Amino acid sequence: MSRRGWLAAVLLTACVRVPNPNAAGTETEAGDEFAEFDSEGDPDLDGDDSLDDADLPGDGDGDGDGDGDDGPAPCPTGSEGCPCFSFGLCDGELICTDDICEFPECATAPAAASFTIELAWTDPPTDNPDAAQCTGSWQTSVTGVTIDLSCAEVLESVTIEMSPAFDTGVLPAAYGNVIVTAAIPNEQLYLRLVFMNGTELFLVDGAEPVLEPVTTFAYPINSEELNCSAPPATCGAVSWLGLNIDDAAFVHPGQVIAYEGVTVWLEAATDSCGDKRHRFAVLQPG
Repeated sequence: MSRRGWLAAVLLTACVRVPNPNAAGTETEAGDEFAEFDSEGDPDLDGDDSLDDADLPGDGDGDGDGDGDDGPAPCPTGSEGCPCFSFGLCDGELICTDDICEFPECATAPAAASFTIELAWTDPPTDNPDAAQCTGSWQTSVTGVTIDLSCAEVLESVTIEMSPAFDTGVLPAAYGNVIVTAAIPNEQLYLRLVFMNGTELFLVDGAEPVLEPVTTFAYPINSEELNCSAPPATCGAVSWLGLNIDDAAFVHPGQVIAYEGVTVWLEAATDSCGDKRHRFAVLQPG
């Protein structure tokens, strides 16, 4: 047989093994063999004799949650990279940014929360807190809230400016009596204002977040180190701290959050070589 005739015979033999799709209602021996090969020799029709993992539904390849629908796995609310809980809350040390929970860039934390306090004393207290009866006014502006009080006894006057503003509707009428309790141990400041309707405003600038009996918070407040560091100090890195509220909410420096009716402003909190400093305010409705 010539070379050309041999090639023609080979091609003719190969064509016999391919079933004719136009030959409806007919079966050939070659067609029966082809069907048997497909069902037993190549179960997934990919040209090999094995059933690959990639051919199984819901196996994880292209199926984010393994449920067989090739859709992405659900994103747990409050987790890193996932939507925030209501009121901008997230799990642990995560912070809500554009409705997504992320770890904060502590060294560049925004100073959204701030307050200033001006006190004029007649007889400044020390370790033991002193209380004074005051009268004054409070008002809200675009930039924040201002509280001006005139006092008797150990304290002459109190001026407080807070930003951002809170709804002064939680306070009684814009003018009234306020009991102010203060302690200033070792150049720290713990201040408590009690308004006529029972609303309390606490302002802390001290080594510890709590100094009883001045800071009687409705929920436990503790400070915890964040997962990042501020610029280094002479003895090492300065650690940024956040406030843990009732083991259910976390406040980062510069942040204002509301938890169970209580609003917390955290201006700053650091641990510089063991020297801790917390500067924050708490508004607690009566």
